[in-house]
Amino acid sequence: MSPGVVLLLAALAVLVLVGARTGFGKGSLPAVLSPLVDTGTVFILIGALLGPSGFNLFTAGMLSQLSPVLVIGLGWIGFLYGSHFELRLLRRYPPALYAAAATEALIAFALVAALAWALLTYALAPELPGRERLAAALLLGICASGTAPAGIFQLGGRSRLSADDLSALRFLSTVDDIPAMLLLGLMGALLHPTVPGALSVQPALWLLFSVGIGVGLGLITHWLFPRVDDVRHNSLVLLGVVSLGAGAAVMLRLSPLFVTALAGLTFANLSPRKERAYGLLAESEHTLYTVFLLVAGLLLRFDWKPLWILVPAYLLLRAGGKLGGGYAARRLLMRGSGVSPLIGAGMLFQGGMALAMAISFQRTHLAELDAQVTATIVLGVVVFELLGPSVADAVLGGRRRR
Repeated sequence: MSPGVVLLLAALAVLVLVGARTGFGKGSLPAVLSPLVDTGTVFILIGALLGPSGFNLFTAGMLSQLSPVLVIGLGWIGFLYGSHFELRLLRRYPPALYAAAATEALIAFALVAALAWALLTYALAPELPGRERLAAALLLGICASGTAPAGIFQLGGRSRLSADDLSALRFLSTVDDIPAMLLLGLMGALLHPTVPGALSVQPALWLLFSVGIGVGLGLITHWLFPRVDDVRHNSLVLLGVVSLGAGAAVMLRLSPLFVTALAGLTFANLSPRKERAYGLLAESEHTLYTVFLLVAGLLLRFDWKPLWILVPAYLLLRAGGKLGGGYAARRLLMRGSGVSPLIGAGMLFQGGMALAMAISFQRTHLAELDAQVTATIVLGVVVFELLGPSVADAVLGGRRRR
């Protein structure tokens, strides 16, 4: 390893440590820039500047050696996400609220996916196979459907939103990534690289493999996680299990995010030691997440020709999908509440989970349009994080607090 490479990696390590300690809402920045730092999106931009799309400080060989970091990061994010959902806690909320979150998310998914497919088919990529266009359109829809809770929780202290709207936004943003995660797992099975164009039993088998690996990994974690409160031992077990599950998923060309989310869900609902494990996962979250975002940025490729059309279309379609989905959810499932019919205006925030889903698909499928789709989602995250607070305050802020 050359001295230049060592210096670059050392600089990257320093950047990770500084970023983990000063980002994610820990530092004080101008209100315009704070959403990018609070959600960690700025680290993707830094990575993009350092990588081939920017100053090209890292060679292709160096970047290929960083791929395992992405896989472990995806596994850690998925396991942490799944461990949030304990059934005993989920039962505290009425089913209508979960149905409202699913309605809002699925409408946004359907609108973005359908119109993105039409755009790719008739304008941007008519020469590509239908399977590639379908994969790109579905992934855009999946990533568009969720909402970043970090942006919502930042609204509480500095916005003029009513208590009803703020409470609804917090709940909906916490659970509306669940349909997206399920769709990601289903998509990985239906569009698995080994599945032929004609219908067959293979998608069902790949979905069964995904579920089996995830549930089995959760059981293994439950059996192996130590009863003794030893931080180093516990952390090593968690890291080993997450790496094993995410690596196995990538080898089988399945979504590591979906598989490890199932593992986290299974473990959280079985183990009496879940709080200790969750604490360890959350304690290292910012450092690992910073590494993940930087490496994801380094691996980004920008093909600007289709992005001039794809990015504005994605922004408009997602905004329309969120507004339409929120309106439908309010009218159909939250009647009589004090929630605004325009509640979707507060759900434009898009953060790390959308990025993780895009990178998860990119790592496993290596499709023709994966670089353009991932770049579109990254740029979409930046725009929505910057505009989200202003749009939410302008549309919903005129209502009186209760």
